[in-house]
Amino acid sequence: MVKNFAIVLSLIIGVSALVISLTNMQTKLVFVDMNALYSEFALSKELNKNLETVIKSRKKIVDSLYNVLQDKTFEMKTKNITSKEAIEYMAKLEQEFYYKEQDFEKQNQESNREYNIKIWNQLNQYVEDYGKENKCTFVYGANGQGSIMFADEKNNHTKLIIQYVNDRYNGIIKK
Repeated sequence: MVKNFAIVLSLIIGVSALVISLTNMQTKLVFVDMNALYSEFALSKELNKNLETVIKSRKKIVDSLYNVLQDKTFEMKTKNITSKEAIEYMAKLEQEFYYKEQDFEKQNQESNREYNIKIWNQLNQYVEDYGKENKCTFVYGANGQGSIMFADEKNNHTKLIIQYVNDRYNGIIKK
C-alpha cells in the first residue's frame, strides 16, 4: 500500500512538473498568408517577369508561323494551286506550326514549374530563418484552403515576413 502511494505521489509530482513547465514555456505562434508571401517576394516577381517575357517572345514566333500558314493557305485557294509540291509544303508548314506551338507550351510549363520550385525552396529557407531569429515556436502558413480556419490578426506576421524575405533576397540582411 505504501508502495502504491509512493507510485501515485511520484506520478502526480511528475505530471504537475510537466504541466508547470509547459505553462511556463513561451510559445510564439504566428502565421503568414502564403499567397501574399509568394506574390510579394522579390524573387517571385523577378522570375515571373522573366517567364512572361519568354512566353511573349515564343508567342510572337508561333503567331508569325500561324500568319505564314494562313497567308499560304489563302494564296493556294485564291490561285487554285493544287500541285503535289505545294500541298507537301503546306503540310510541312502546318506540322512545323503545331510542333512549335506544343513545344513552346511544354517549355513554358516546365519553366513555370522550375521557377515555382526555386521560389518555394528559397521562401521555405527564409521563413525558417525568420522563425529562428524571432524565436517563433511555430510559423503557420495560411493559404485559404482550410489549414488555418481562424487566427487573431495580432499573430499575422505576413508583412513582417515579406519584408524579411525580400531584405534577405536583396542582401540587406546577411545570414
